[in-house]
Amino acid sequence: MPTRITVCTPFALPAAPDLPAGTYRLTVNLTDQGGGQAASEGIPLTEVQVQQEETTFDIPPIGHSMTHDFGDVARLLGYDLDSETVTPAGGVKLTLYWQARNKAAIPVNYTVFTHLLSPSGQVVAQHDSWPAAGARPTTSWIKDEIIVDDHLLTFSVADFTGTGQIEIGLYDQATGERVPLSDGSDHLLLPTQVVVRD
Repeated sequence: MPTRITVCTPFALPAAPDLPAGTYRLTVNLTDQGGGQAASEGIPLTEVQVQQEETTFDIPPIGHSMTHDFGDVARLLGYDLDSETVTPAGGVKLTLYWQARNKAAIPVNYTVFTHLLSPSGQVVAQHDSWPAAGARPTTSWIKDEIIVDDHLLTFSVADFTGTGQIEIGLYDQATGERVPLSDGSDHLLLPTQVVVRD
């Protein structure tokens, strides 16, 4: 009796940023390696609700304004800190303000990394996620729109106290490759010093 093998293959299906909201049918088909269709019809799986994200092109008030370009993906317009003095229990509350630079759809869902570094360069707190807690992946961005991106950096070194500095950047989670800034570096150090107390 032949052995039955179950293969689980995850797929990410990015939708075009201008895809109208509505109900769409999700189907699956098998093709050969040359791309020819092996099944005559797609097998229906389910229906998917697509919601239109609310977009804005108005720049909100920003506590720490700056301009740094991350390739053709994003321009950082600045950031806000909930407090510049924190405790390990409370973490670091950071808001980044991005402006989309892409002229065409971005093919990669880039992850934002935010690290708090000790004076020796050790990562003592961090938070990595798609922008806006996953609600605004970069594949959904429309050129020149503003994305407000909140992060709560949690401490991996619970007894750290002293002064730290935040570094941020974008990377492809599948490859680990970072998006370079216009100066060729792969991360940005924010100028504000964060004081960590007990």
